[in-house]
Amino acid sequence: LTRRTEEEHAAHAAHKKAMSFDGSKKGSAKAKRGVSFVEETDDLDGVSEEISDFDAKEAFDPRRHSVFATRGDTADARDVFDGDSAYDAAFDADWRAWTRDEKGKRFLTLRLARVAEAAVNAGEVLPRSPRDAKAELRAVARAYYDEIARAHRRFAAEFSSSDFFPASAEACLTRAVTLPRAGFDALAKKCAFAQTRTKCTEAHIGAFYETVVGSASAPLTRAQFLELLVRVADAKYAKSGAHHSLARALEALCENDFLPRAGADFLADPDVFRLKKLYLEETDDVFRGDIIVDDTKEEELRLAAKFDEETGARRD
Repeated sequence: LTRRTEEEHAAHAAHKKAMSFDGSKKGSAKAKRGVSFVEETDDLDGVSEEISDFDAKEAFDPRRHSVFATRGDTADARDVFDGDSAYDAAFDADWRAWTRDEKGKRFLTLRLARVAEAAVNAGEVLPRSPRDAKAELRAVARAYYDEIARAHRRFAAEFSSSDFFPASAEACLTRAVTLPRAGFDALAKKCAFAQTRTKCTEAHIGAFYETVVGSASAPLTRAQFLELLVRVADAKYAKSGAHHSLARALEALCENDFLPRAGADFLADPDVFRLKKLYLEETDDVFRGDIIVDDTKEEELRLAAKFDEETGARRD
């Protein structure tokens, strides 16, 4: 699988940090990325005002023109992979799971109120209501959820036996991937979550773990993993007074500890290879049975046959 390089990871993190948390994208802090299949450039220097016949042709879009386009009569899994919608649905489920749980709901209500009180005592003006503060936290959690979900699965695979990680595709339909305690401890150590002589020591994190899971050794579901990260962020960055906002505390944990230290290979999107290697016009030609011959004239005719001569629209 094609993995995100260190440079791509750094650029991705910088982009996230620059985004404003306005609650767009169903509570997401980041702009909806979607899936881009065409490279664009802002450098127009030297580009002729005249557009060639080839440039006037409709661009290849695998969602519309390829064998990977959505087909109503076949399984949805056979069309173009839409990572954003999949992560949106997963986040919605995980957010509901822990914020509607009695323990999670009580934690949020109490900590949002106390953090707001601390902010007022510190002289900060907070025009937002507790509901707005919760929405802001949700936005930040969604902004980093893709990497959080990948880390949960990656460390689960690294440290799990068949008891924690489904052994087959069929098992995934009825069993969720869970992260064992050893895997979380390895992640916490790698990311340096704990700090001595603070309210976020290893003992504190261990207590948070037991509170969330209900046991010192039971594995974490993805929703519980998300809740645990929020609790760690609260202890490390909100209770310390560094940030008077749970949302900013979680952002600080992700930017300062989680993203830089977890490792690009652990956070990489495993489906990047689809965009770079699979959803291409050349691949589509192969699936359609088109033969690319060496003869230049025949190749030009083959390409020209794909488009309407008058409009330049694709025929497929």
